[in-house]
Amino acid sequence: MTVEASLDAIIEYCASHVLNNDVCARERMHIEGVHQVRVGLRRLRSGLQLLKKVLPAKQYRWIDGEAKVFAQALGPAREFDVFREEILPSAAARMSEVGDFAALDEAAARLQDQAYEMVRDALTSSRFTTFMIELMRWRKTRSWRNQTVNARSALLFSPITELSTPILAKRYKSALRKGRGFADLPLEKRHDVRIQIKKLHYATNFFSSLYQPKRRKVFVKRLGALQDDLGHLNDVVTLSEVLGRILERTDTPQSCVAAGCLIGWYEHEIAREDQHLVQGWAAFERATPFWD
Repeated sequence: MTVEASLDAIIEYCASHVLNNDVCARERMHIEGVHQVRVGLRRLRSGLQLLKKVLPAKQYRWIDGEAKVFAQALGPAREFDVFREEILPSAAARMSEVGDFAALDEAAARLQDQAYEMVRDALTSSRFTTFMIELMRWRKTRSWRNQTVNARSALLFSPITELSTPILAKRYKSALRKGRGFADLPLEKRHDVRIQIKKLHYATNFFSSLYQPKRRKVFVKRLGALQDDLGHLNDVVTLSEVLGRILERTDTPQSCVAAGCLIGWYEHEIAREDQHLVQGWAAFERATPFWD
């Protein structure tokens, strides 16, 4: 498979993922709608970033910028979906006698409604329609070929492994460097590790099928588990931001108590799982890279 064929496959897959979930998101049929549209947009940005060196800079910047705009427009809806469907019910069930969780939920519901108005506005806009049409036209016409012929652009017609192997190796080394001494890293440094692990995970999602299944199985499994565990660190940051917006709507003493309990409960859960996270990092370090 050539680099160009891989680029074509990435665009087709990601565009289809977005369009297959578009109606579900804008009509608010299920919370997975917004989530999956954002997944498709993030994967598109990540996939194009991996192949950025062979793309005309102006074309890349426009597509990446538009995808980012729409992913951000859907962000608040996803945050309130997670808060109301996952975080709040779980915490309230454990601490129902402490604080006014119902008031938090009511305020969150109003903000969620506003967030879904943003989703509908974004996905029914002429800008979104233009973006998707131009993205598919870009793929159909191979417009990325409209550039100066040089060593970089010639890579479009090279085997994808000429790019995938060094990309995977580079991202792997970056993750290991950020995670050195993981057990003793403070929370903010672990966030940096999470970002590098996420980038490596996206790269393996796109490229792992190019390598022997037996060799990649353990590495991909441990990487995925580690990314899931590290994702909980970001939940605390997001939760604090969401609660800040909610408390602008309902700042009664009982609501503030409930919000404080939520933050405390989440931080306690992260602290309780710290040993598991450290073990997950150690397991990832021991996994043999499948591209060597």
